[in-house]
Amino acid sequence: MSEKIKIACDKVALLNPQGSLDLQPAVVSIEGTKISQVLRYTLEEFTSVAKEMKNEKQSQQNVVLENHILTPAFINSHTHLAMSFFRGVDVEKFTRLNVVEDLFFSLEKHLSFDDVKCFTTIGAYESLLNGVGFVWDHFYHGNAIAEALYEVGLCGVVAPTLQDLYGPFKDSWEKELDHTLNILKTQKFADKGIFAAFGPHATDSVSKKLWLKITDLSEKTNLPVHVHVAQSGDEYKRIIEREKKSPIHFLKDIGFLDAKLKALLVHAIFLDEKDFSFFDNKKHTLCWCPFSQLIFSFPANVLNWEKNKVSWLVGTDCAASNDSMNVQKELRYLSGFPLQAKAHSLEYEKFYKDSAQGCSKLVKKREQSWLSSASFRSPNWLLNKVWQGASDLHPNLSVGVIEKNSLANLIAWDKNHPTLWPSESLRGFAFADCSQAIDNMMLSGSWRGEWGNFSRSLYLSNHYKTSRQEADRRLKSLLKKVENS
Repeated sequence: MSEKIKIACDKVALLNPQGSLDLQPAVVSIEGTKISQVLRYTLEEFTSVAKEMKNEKQSQQNVVLENHILTPAFINSHTHLAMSFFRGVDVEKFTRLNVVEDLFFSLEKHLSFDDVKCFTTIGAYESLLNGVGFVWDHFYHGNAIAEALYEVGLCGVVAPTLQDLYGPFKDSWEKELDHTLNILKTQKFADKGIFAAFGPHATDSVSKKLWLKITDLSEKTNLPVHVHVAQSGDEYKRIIEREKKSPIHFLKDIGFLDAKLKALLVHAIFLDEKDFSFFDNKKHTLCWCPFSQLIFSFPANVLNWEKNKVSWLVGTDCAASNDSMNVQKELRYLSGFPLQAKAHSLEYEKFYKDSAQGCSKLVKKREQSWLSSASFRSPNWLLNKVWQGASDLHPNLSVGVIEKNSLANLIAWDKNHPTLWPSESLRGFAFADCSQAIDNMMLSGSWRGEWGNFSRSLYLSNHYKTSRQEADRRLKSLLKKVENS
């Protein structure tokens, strides 16, 4: 029987009856990889309970957190962890047109299983250092990704990339499909909070025949589908030319969107008004990766997503088009997105040409946008995109929320850290650079770092140092292969 852990903290991020998060006194119990019980108290009751826990014998692993805040670890709903190596490549000159096909594909075709495992390891450590405890990763050599997550201790859903029309591994889709099913069947992965999803690359790189196969397998295995949709003008134009309809309309017509499966649909930049009518919030979740989209295209208009009441989350995408695995920092950009459009509005252009006449109209338009976008400034609403909003994306687990039967992925934050002061609300977790305030992180029921020395205990570990040395060697070798090809 697994040992029971009890964590007492006077500020725990818990859902209230209205579905919003509050900081409440509570004792959280963990058995194995999951939360087994959450007991809420008044502050007076908690003071007594915490005192008793301090005096209990250590038959149980009791942790009484003083001057801390306990929250779920962040969820990054779209990553390509192995692509951290692209920081060593001059990406900028390829971003004018289609960086995915012009650069990414040309390098990725040279990647081996061991390359992907090693590069994923570095991306996984970076994720932990930024408070990310769970990722939705999509890349080639799926088993390598799962093995890297397992060794680092990061939880997540691995979607081995499937493509058969074009792309660097278009002739290996059957192998990647085998990887998907292997991750599903491997118990050691499940025991560490690592699960599988089907990962078709995009609507234009996957044939209709393979789309139908994936849809059938997803329904039979109850695995979700993680896919890029309408992410580029090239993808949109190809599907229009081939199918005479939009990428989303294409997925509707082949039965994918009507199937009994959950789907994470990433980027969705090129959506027209009709496309939104095909989404079902019980099954379909969109994912916005704003800083990445600023590099490879432009940010999807989430004001339209909100207007059409679709379900959506936030992710970072990859270091190749973001340079960060810190999903929490995306929330600040999200918060200001509605007002950013004012700098490109007709009212601003009128002000620019005649400031005396145009100022009052511009200010009024800004105020209207401010009033209509109140939710974008709510810490609860923002944190939902990286916490409880992603809790049930995968049918086989709950994560991102502190409640019974949810995966025990938690962060103990140092309440005295300046980035969280004053620490009586959740605002700091939505807006501040708070990763330095992580005192420790629990993943699948096990503490991952050293208390009070979390960051250094990770990147000074022998596993990280040897992995980093190997990554340096492999990147040098990879770039040499590309140069000689």
